[in-house]
Amino acid sequence: MEKSRNRRSMRRRIRNSLIKSSVVSNLIMVILVLLLAAFVLNSVGFLASSTIANTVAGEVGSAMYMNKGVVEKDGSFDMSKQHTLRWLYSVVGRYYFSFGEGFKELAEEEFLIAEVNMDTSEVQMYKPSDFELQLVYIDIQHKGESLVSTFPKDFDMKQAKSGFMERFWHEAEASYTNMAGEPIGNVVVAFNPSIIFGVMVFLVVVFGFASLFTMFVSILMASPMTAKLTRPIRDLQKKLDKMVEGDFDHFASEIELARPVREIEDLAASVNQIFEQMRAYSDELEAQKMELEAQNEELGEKSDRLAEVNHSLERVNIHMKDILDNVGQGFMRFERDLKIHSECSTECHKLFDRCIAGFKMSEIIYGNDSNQANFMDELLMKIMDPENSQPELYVPLLPDEIETANMVIEIEYRISTTSLGKRSMIVILTDITEKRYLEAMMDKERRTLKMVVKALVNRKTFMEVVESFEDFLGKWSVVGGSGEENLNFAELMRELHTFKGNFSQFDVTNLTGAIHQAENRVMALDENSTIEAMRQALDETKLREALRADMDCIHEYVGDDFLVNEDMYLVEKDKILAIEKKIQSMLSEQECRVLLPEIRSLRYRPLAESLRMYPEYVLKLSERLGKLVATFDVEGDDIFIDEERYRPFFKSLVHVFRNAVDHGLETPDDRVEQGKPQVGQIACELRDDQDAFTIVVSDDGQGVDLDQIRNRWQELGNEDMAGADEETLLMSLFSSNFTTQDEVSVLSGRGVGLAAVKEEVDALSGTVRIETKPGAGTRVVFTMPKLYENEERMIIPNIVMNGLTETAQHYFNGHVLDLPETLPGEFVKTDRIELHRLTALVSLKGVVNSIIMFSVNRNMGERMVKKFLFEPVDPSHIEQYVEDVLSEVANTILGNTLGKFEAIEDFLHMGIPAIISNDGAYVKYSDAEIMTYTFVKDDLEWSIHMIQLESNQVEEASLWQES
Repeated sequence: MEKSRNRRSMRRRIRNSLIKSSVVSNLIMVILVLLLAAFVLNSVGFLASSTIANTVAGEVGSAMYMNKGVVEKDGSFDMSKQHTLRWLYSVVGRYYFSFGEGFKELAEEEFLIAEVNMDTSEVQMYKPSDFELQLVYIDIQHKGESLVSTFPKDFDMKQAKSGFMERFWHEAEASYTNMAGEPIGNVVVAFNPSIIFGVMVFLVVVFGFASLFTMFVSILMASPMTAKLTRPIRDLQKKLDKMVEGDFDHFASEIELARPVREIEDLAASVNQIFEQMRAYSDELEAQKMELEAQNEELGEKSDRLAEVNHSLERVNIHMKDILDNVGQGFMRFERDLKIHSECSTECHKLFDRCIAGFKMSEIIYGNDSNQANFMDELLMKIMDPENSQPELYVPLLPDEIETANMVIEIEYRISTTSLGKRSMIVILTDITEKRYLEAMMDKERRTLKMVVKALVNRKTFMEVVESFEDFLGKWSVVGGSGEENLNFAELMRELHTFKGNFSQFDVTNLTGAIHQAENRVMALDENSTIEAMRQALDETKLREALRADMDCIHEYVGDDFLVNEDMYLVEKDKILAIEKKIQSMLSEQECRVLLPEIRSLRYRPLAESLRMYPEYVLKLSERLGKLVATFDVEGDDIFIDEERYRPFFKSLVHVFRNAVDHGLETPDDRVEQGKPQVGQIACELRDDQDAFTIVVSDDGQGVDLDQIRNRWQELGNEDMAGADEETLLMSLFSSNFTTQDEVSVLSGRGVGLAAVKEEVDALSGTVRIETKPGAGTRVVFTMPKLYENEERMIIPNIVMNGLTETAQHYFNGHVLDLPETLPGEFVKTDRIELHRLTALVSLKGVVNSIIMFSVNRNMGERMVKKFLFEPVDPSHIEQYVEDVLSEVANTILGNTLGKFEAIEDFLHMGIPAIISNDGAYVKYSDAEIMTYTFVKDDLEWSIHMIQLESNQVEEASLWQES
């Protein structure tokens, strides 16, 4: 233990640090010096070789020009001459290095002291002393052959240029020329590597000894230096050890240290301050000790209460889990890793018959479809991305229900976001197998309703088709009949297909399906099959049973008389009203628009019948008032209306007919005086104006006195009517409490009759005007719209989709495809959307709640980029622009489309486009109607889809923004 403490002591560590720093510093210095020396020596060797090579080449060349007697006239050397040999050796052998004198260069005379051996043509060269080395090796070459060389005879050039000595080898070469300036030879100079190597060895030895000496001195100096540095710390430690042992009295006074360094002195001052604070805290802690004891008692009581609360929360959690497990729905949750948490309700295990914790939703729903699983994972990752500001936009693209072997499961999604921005998805699963069964039953009931209505409205045609079919069955059921020779396979198939088409027009479901099955059975036969084989394939019994089932349904709805009387049939009004209510409650809006007018037309009455009581009323009133009126009838066009809608208006017309008799017609005597027949004329004419009808009530009486009306208004204090025109004065007759009579009679004078008429006209959005001619009579003209009970609203989604299709065709053909005319595409309604490579989603909210999808394949996307960018784009960079261009195109097409609908434009709001990419995926949404339009030209494909949603399926804050 003590040894370990000594090894970790500050004194030891400081000493070791000093020694290590000294060793490292010396080593670095030695290495740097040696590297510098090597660089300098190599530079010297390189420069010396180059300089001497150029010098020697210059001397040889100048000898040729100056004719020193060593060069022949043709520029060659005569190696047999003693003078030539001496001169050449004086040139190559004059450079030496002396360890005492340094570099030395021998003069030519000094070098040529030796005699020439004429037998061998060699010169006795200068012999260096023991402390001299030849500085360079020189080789003079003439026309590719060596004339003279100072390289050692056993010198191996390849060995010198390889291995360790390669680092010290420096060679230079220079050429010399003849008097004509032509190069005739080279001078090769190599610096003696032994000189560089020797100098380097000498430096290594010198600096090695210097480094060892320095390290030895550092080791000797480290111990006393560290002892001096750590002595104040050791003194402070001893005082603190006494405090640890409990000797607090020792610190009554301040700590004082002998000759401390400044940092240790500051440390001692800090410790003194700590001691002072500790003495103050000691008193304070004693007081707090008493307070803590009291608080501990209080905390004990609170701990008991907290335990009770925790127990209550545990009971609540158990109850909540019990509720979730027994509510009949499955609840699960997952986060960004898409793996389902283990805290899912037991209903989830029942629905999937296994534990689903740890699996992904895509693995459960699309276990065998990797494309759809990947597409679902991509959508969920976009939803769970905290950077995505509108995750709800992608939720409608997720599957809303799945079918297993024996049940149908509905899926709902809820996005949960914590205060920290972390998202999770809660999934609610509901077994809707029974619901889907009931929907199938309702669908069957809807088909039956449509069949009944069409059969009821087109009874004659329907009965003809039924009778023809029965004749057809009778023809094929008689064995050995007179017409059997005309029966054949082609005739049977033609008739079956014709009857299937005829009954399909009436939505006769059972029989249409039975005929289709019969077609399949007959098609399985050979064209040369026997008549008996075709009879068996036809199976008359099954066809008659299907026909009987359909006719029983019709009989149940409309009664017995429908199928009995050929020319006329009676259907009780209550039965028609019951059919109407069922149509309204069970059929879609589009189907109601088609079927309701047809079924209601069966109970519409002629307009003339609704007014038939007024001619008799006029005659009785005229007798009562002593006036004569000719008999008249309501005449004009045959107009059928829903009498219930107009009943109050028809009743109010009594005021018009009464005014015609009371105020319009004169007495017989007055008429004679005016030259008129004694018998007055009152008429009622009807006119059909397609979407409206007109009722004209006229008389040939005295007309309306405009001056009387004007004066009457002035009497009532309305001076504005003094200058009113004829139309204004006449329309003022419909004002409440206005009358031209001075006295109130049993029939008139209160000013409420015509006002009541105007009120009923306004209630039906109709118009009324009065035309009069003094002395000639008055006409009251009513123009009323044709109204029907529960009039359907305009089918806006279809209109918007048609507008989108038209705008998109024009846009793509004109701006992308450069086509001179619009080419048709395919428009269908479906429950499944096949997506292309890139798809832009835009939400539409208001009178239409839907998601609009613009989908293009890769080739179409690249074509759009090329058309919309002004500058050429590298094909490898096109993909990064496709998403932006598609978003802009989607905005443009949808914006231009909505601008066409002024009536609903203010009630439709666009969201911000979002882009998804996929490979081979599709979207299925069973609870919404999907309209889709697809266009294909060569390798270019684009499509528009509208998913119609209920208003509560689109979150307002996330799917659209106010402009």
